[in-house]
Amino acid sequence: MNRKLSHCIASAVAGFALCLGPVTTLAAPDTDLFGQLRAGHDAAISPDGTRVAVIRAVDGDYIVQVVALDGQDDSDGDALRLGPRAKPKWIRWANNDRVLVSFWGSKEYFTVTRTTGSRLKQSAYNSNSQAGVAITVSSIYTIDPDTMEGRILVMPKGLRQYNDQVLDWLEDDPDHILMQFASDDEDQTFPDVRKVHVETGRDSVVESDRDDITHWITTTDGRVIAGTGYTGSRGAKRKAIVRNPETGSFDNVDRFSGLDPNMDIVSAYPDMRSLVVRAYRGENTRGLHIYDLAEQAFTETIFQDESFDANSPIFSADGTKIVGVTYAADVPIRTFLPGYGDVLREAESKLDGYSVQFVDQSADGQTIVIRVSNPYDPGGLYVYQSGKPFSLLTPNYPGVLPDMLGNVVSVRYSARDGSKIPAYVTLPTKIRDTAQIKDLPFIVLPHGGPYARDYKTFDWLAQLFASHGYGVLQMNFRGSTGYGAAFERAGREDWTLIQNDVEDGARYLIEKGYADPNRLCIAGWSFGGYAALMGAANDPELYQCAIAVAALTDVKDFYRDSKKFAFGSGRTRRFLGNLLDDDDVLRANTPVDRADDIQVPVFLAHGTLDAVVDHDQFVSMDRALGGGDDHVRLSFEGDDHYLNIQENRQRLAESMIDFVQNNIGESPHGAD
Repeated sequence: MNRKLSHCIASAVAGFALCLGPVTTLAAPDTDLFGQLRAGHDAAISPDGTRVAVIRAVDGDYIVQVVALDGQDDSDGDALRLGPRAKPKWIRWANNDRVLVSFWGSKEYFTVTRTTGSRLKQSAYNSNSQAGVAITVSSIYTIDPDTMEGRILVMPKGLRQYNDQVLDWLEDDPDHILMQFASDDEDQTFPDVRKVHVETGRDSVVESDRDDITHWITTTDGRVIAGTGYTGSRGAKRKAIVRNPETGSFDNVDRFSGLDPNMDIVSAYPDMRSLVVRAYRGENTRGLHIYDLAEQAFTETIFQDESFDANSPIFSADGTKIVGVTYAADVPIRTFLPGYGDVLREAESKLDGYSVQFVDQSADGQTIVIRVSNPYDPGGLYVYQSGKPFSLLTPNYPGVLPDMLGNVVSVRYSARDGSKIPAYVTLPTKIRDTAQIKDLPFIVLPHGGPYARDYKTFDWLAQLFASHGYGVLQMNFRGSTGYGAAFERAGREDWTLIQNDVEDGARYLIEKGYADPNRLCIAGWSFGGYAALMGAANDPELYQCAIAVAALTDVKDFYRDSKKFAFGSGRTRRFLGNLLDDDDVLRANTPVDRADDIQVPVFLAHGTLDAVVDHDQFVSMDRALGGGDDHVRLSFEGDDHYLNIQENRQRLAESMIDFVQNNIGESPHGAD
């Protein structure tokens, strides 16, 4: 078979196609450059350090290639091309002769049985159903790097949403990995732990499923030691179990002094008694700690920062030791413990002013893959070996050059109650002097989540607006993660506080003279879209337009939708904070109920297969706004929450710029 010709392998899991075919170069006009999919998606180094497997986007499709580090392309120009409905998550070498790629997509299903777990209990495909619900389905593709041929690793007989959850890579057994997935029976909610052959997909049960346990945790040498899930009415409470070192059986964590189900057990050491736990432990920020199950006490703190939460540990290449920690400051940071990470530190020393994110390393730690960027340079994926030049695998956004982009500065403004809100301002491309930051047209851009955060890194959406001459304000309002318990809890308990923080950011721009008060637009994606609509409703005189992409618009309907999923009711109640406690509060904080208060033009966009915020939220808001030529509505058929179909994202980018220019005017400060 000539592998340079188109060759597709159908996946019965989610209707995806993986295709071999030629790679061509993307050419795009201005807004299309920003709307392209990020080319440098992920990469991984073979254990022996001789080859790199990379996922990148080309012409709106994702491809997988294997490249030799001596500069020779092992695949002789061939690429495994993922179909347009398949979106990659990660890539990893299981051993020197096998590459695994995780991918996902959205499908429409209708529920045929009740739900009792962390996902749909059982569904059936119904492409014509008017009552369908969009869900995500994920799988792993196992590839021979020499032939670029392969197969779906784990193929369910019926519907099973998650077929890519790897618990342990079993470094001492490179032919197998540990995965969690349920058997193909009636209930898909509670998974087994299974040992899976990385080429054939044959599996054997290591740990059988248990009621209420939806996720398992292993030691660094691949033994099951703990599990977490939900219990109680509608999944209202978190549950965690851990293996008792004295009996070998599982006990609830509250059997062990100092542990509770809300702590994150992230790993454990081979002694089967030393847990790695992410917890507050009386501090305002989460740290990483060691808990001894036999002593029933915390015995060591691996990492604690007074300002930022720890995220996860970094393990050695053989998976047996913790060698570093990740946490979130202005940029995602990976810090290595003494004695580790010398090659990464060497690379960082040569890239002053750039964010260097660790991606992968060879077994000996001497060859690493890194993602390099800064707020005004999209950067790319690179290979670095000590003492050698950097080798570019792929730029992140081909054609997007630093001279098209705006500078990004960190600011902190005061909310109305005196709290300090961290934020980032992206300046229009031609504004290079602080004296020029006066009466600029601005986009207020709150992030999604809301329990997430923005970073001082390259942001395609912010830079899209900056390249057309608009300043952009992105604030980490209260409720944003990474700044400690009190900061996050404040927003979780009261979404009105989040809205106030966003409004106070807009007024900060005006009071400082940075923004022209008559040329201000608010925009956002997902929860950010909700915040944009609520901002327009609460402050009709503050903004001249509003943009809401994939936005939550009807809170009560959003809660009803959550009941289609197991444990959805309890988790959504926690997500919504106090909004469901009082009908008046609910109506006051629901955009469809406040549509009459929105007096400015609104831009709505949504994918029809959005599995995060159902497309009916778009339909409801469209109806609530009524007619009017000043409103713009874009519905993207077959696309997901993130608009991962490139032509849709590019159309979105162009349409948003047209909308902004029509409502707050063109700006002379953009790129030429």
